[in-house]
Amino acid sequence: MNYEILGNLLKKYDTVNVSKDPAKDFNKREFVVEVTETNSQGVFTDTIKFELTQDKVTILDAFNVGDSIKVQFGINGRAWTKQGATEPTYFNNLKAWKIEKVEGSAQVPSNDAPPIDDENSDLPF
Repeated sequence: MNYEILGNLLKKYDTVNVSKDPAKDFNKREFVVEVTETNSQGVFTDTIKFELTQDKVTILDAFNVGDSIKVQFGINGRAWTKQGATEPTYFNNLKAWKIEKVEGSAQVPSNDAPPIDDENSDLPF
């Protein structure tokens, strides 16, 4: 699945080679986007870390901290079981594949819808 989010570029990290095998390069670069949402409950800010891999690591070079950006990304998850453990640990990664500069505010549109009346709702939960 692919998703997109609007926010401000908060932090850019350097590209690192994370391969354990020197014969196989695997480059990764992380960055953080600050997203502010305003709704009837108030103003909420999230800081979300994304990663770029392999040939995509250079995409971030065109952007500066503070820029309003739109990030298109996918979500990847995996399980890893430590030797001797009985239960796996689960990891999620937000893998960015496209970044665009956005002119103006990068805030997520407000959600000012009235609260749902649970008693009269026809939702099953």
